This record gives sequence, C-alpha cells and structure tokens, in this order.
Amino acid sequence: MATNRSQAKRRRLLVAAASVGDALDVEMAEEAPAVGAAQQWVDSTTMKFPEGLPLEKVYSQSDIYVRDCYPQYYKRITGMLEGRKTGRTTVTGMPGIGKSIFFGYFLKRYSFENVSLRS
Repeated sequence: MATNRSQAKRRRLLVAAASVGDALDVEMAEEAPAVGAAQQWVDSTTMKFPEGLPLEKVYSQSDIYVRDCYPQYYKRITGMLEGRKTGRTTVTGMPGIGKSIFFGYFLKRYSFENVSLRS
C-alpha cells in the first residue's frame, strides 16, 4: 500500500486553476489540495493530455508518457523565449517522435506556470 501511495504522490501534477483550453482537469484539481498552498509543477512519468489543442490529428488517448527529455526541452525553450532575441521557436523532427505530445506537455506546463498570461 505504501508503494501505491508514493507512486500516486510522484504522479501528481498540480493544477489550481484551469489547464490548457480553460478546461479544468478534475483529477489534478482534486489532488492539488493535498500539497497545500505551495503549489508547483511536479514532473511525472504520465499525465493527462490536455483537451482542446489545435492539432492536425486528434490524439485519442487520455494519458501520455512524459519522456525524460521533456522537462529539459521545456526549460531550454522557455529560456530562449525569455531572452530578447527570440520571440518564437519551432520544434522539428521526424514523424512519430512525439512533437505533438511534447506540444501538449509544453502548453499544459506553461499555462500552469504562467497563470497571469491567461485571458
């Protein structure tokens, strides 16, 4: 039982307000109060794929696997965007490597960490 509980804690992604697309992710919102007021993004191996993203092909699964490189790429891209020289960026790669999944991860995390930018 302790193993399940520790795995559940590790899997938590905290969302206090709306996630991408202003749709509340109920599972995450229910888990958020367990941590208290100091809410922060917690990387995990899985997460709910955000709904309402403008994708060419609909992603039919509800959960995604978060690759180890996603947090590193997220930090690299946000670092580039915070600089004065870069106003936008493009993620490229071979078909099927997970660009769309990373897009969902990036937007969900960015919207969580930048609540003040939501309209």
